[in-house]
Amino acid sequence: MSRYDLRHEHGSADLAAQALIAEFTALRAEITSRVGSQLTLILGAGTIISAIVGVVVSEKADVSLLAVVPLVTSVLGFVHTDNARFINYIAKYLRDDLWPALTELSGYEQLPTWERAISAILWDHDAGLRTQNMLVMPLAYGFFGVVPSACLGYLALTQLCEMNEVGLVAFILGTALTIFYIGIAVSVNRQFAWSLDRLVKGGL
Repeated sequence: MSRYDLRHEHGSADLAAQALIAEFTALRAEITSRVGSQLTLILGAGTIISAIVGVVVSEKADVSLLAVVPLVTSVLGFVHTDNARFINYIAKYLRDDLWPALTELSGYEQLPTWERAISAILWDHDAGLRTQNMLVMPLAYGFFGVVPSACLGYLALTQLCEMNEVGLVAFILGTALTIFYIGIAVSVNRQFAWSLDRLVKGGL
């Protein structure tokens, strides 16, 4: 007997299905909200970087102002990565727990799922993540990792010996935060890739 077919002992299967559908809808809305937040963070980082670099290039501010870039982008990057991490968690729960329960309650052996369909689009058995689908990811890595690293590198080569104590502290802190962000982002991306690989190869 199915664990979801105990309607006389544990309530109506219809009510259980409605509860699962309501949770599915709420979690899908949360994913959409977090994705929107990620895009806002990317656009915000791009705006801040453009403003700071523009002021420095126009010589309206000292070059040491570039040390602010990694401080800001790392904080935005942490929030962006945290959203990505929770999106992965929610997707895994929907795929591994909630959807199988709905499928069992429906009486079908298998129902089509967006998770499986989009994973097949994004992931290639041999090559991994399809490069033509990586549209937003390079922007995130660029604004939160590459650009601040370039600013730090430029400061290290041209301004490090001339920095005052405040500038030096900002430089060291920005370097540490940027390295920390890159490590976390790579870890989350590997988790996402591993999940796609398992799903497409039928391991779920």
